[in-house]
Amino acid sequence: MQTVIPADVTDEELEGADFGNVKLPRQENVPDGLSSIAADAVAAAETPIGQVRALEAYLSEDGFFSHGLDGEVLSRAGHGTERITTLVGGEQMVGDDEQYATTMALMARELGIPARVVMGFYPEEGETDAGVFTATGDTLHAWVEVNFAGHGWRAFDPTPPEDQIPTDQNTRPKADPKPQVLQPPPPPQEPVDLPPILPDEREAEDEKTSIAPILGLILAIGGGVLGVVAILAAPFIIIGAWKAARRRSRRAAARPADRISGGWDELTDRAIDYGARLVPGATRAEEAVEVAGTLAAPTATDLADRADAEVFGPGDPTQDDIDAFWREVDQIVGGIGNEAGFWRRLRARLSLRALLGGTALSRGVQGLKDAATARSRREPGTIEGSASHPNESENS
Repeated sequence: MQTVIPADVTDEELEGADFGNVKLPRQENVPDGLSSIAADAVAAAETPIGQVRALEAYLSEDGFFSHGLDGEVLSRAGHGTERITTLVGGEQMVGDDEQYATTMALMARELGIPARVVMGFYPEEGETDAGVFTATGDTLHAWVEVNFAGHGWRAFDPTPPEDQIPTDQNTRPKADPKPQVLQPPPPPQEPVDLPPILPDEREAEDEKTSIAPILGLILAIGGGVLGVVAILAAPFIIIGAWKAARRRSRRAAARPADRISGGWDELTDRAIDYGARLVPGATRAEEAVEVAGTLAAPTATDLADRADAEVFGPGDPTQDDIDAFWREVDQIVGGIGNEAGFWRRLRARLSLRALLGGTALSRGVQGLKDAATARSRREPGTIEGSASHPNESENS
């Protein structure tokens, strides 16, 4: 077989290029939460090539490599929904190019990036110096290609290096024991008469007594540190799970129009988390003005018009329309981090304003605020106080 190796294209050449307009099939059975993970990974990227490199780095730098062969860290084969969910949802990402290429392509497609998984062969360094390369099962690999306008499909490899293996003691590969070699016996020595030595039980007791407080102190400190970490991590876990569950219910609503309106609600929730003040009962067009100003997203106005057209139109939106709408929502949400600093992003992730909006708790807090405002207006010396009685108003 003869083949042509495509010329390399640098990131500088792709810096100003947009993604190509390629029609791809709709994704199904995508693992839950993968869209949010992808949006967080590209939050700081400002260009299309920057987004692709961010996804590639997220997997290749934070993941670990293993084929799951004898002597390697446990890694199951396959690239179905359950396997990819286990990869991104476990304590450590462990897999090979089959899992990492699939995961990057899924994440890219969830963000509207035209991507595909490619299987093929590539040689080690120096193997093609003679112009001939022998392809075997050991040189079969999988990677990702992304389509850029004017440049076609360009290759990206999200798989971690093969020497990047987990350091956790529980996931280390089994050691390969070496055969024992029988050593010759030591030469005989003349016996030496020594007085009998009786064990000093008091010294052993002293050692136990001195070690026990140290062990207790170490365990107490370790338990305290773990407790503090658990307390600090609990709000992130609970609030994140709450928001993810609300997102899933909106996207899986029974009526297609409700999935569109749910996408708009997801965008306004994120805007509220970042400080937007939305007036209760406002129209989407009115909300879009506040959302666009808070998130620096001028396309929010167009998105609000699309939501109104889909919800109030003569027919139900198609699944492709719903997927395209949610992709735009994720792109806006993923771009929030470009301008927001670390502390603002942290406050937004821990914000409960959108989650508690409209609940009895939020109405109670708002009632207290309204009561305080009304009480301040009734204080003597205010305009409302001096004109509170009609006759007084006429006399004045």
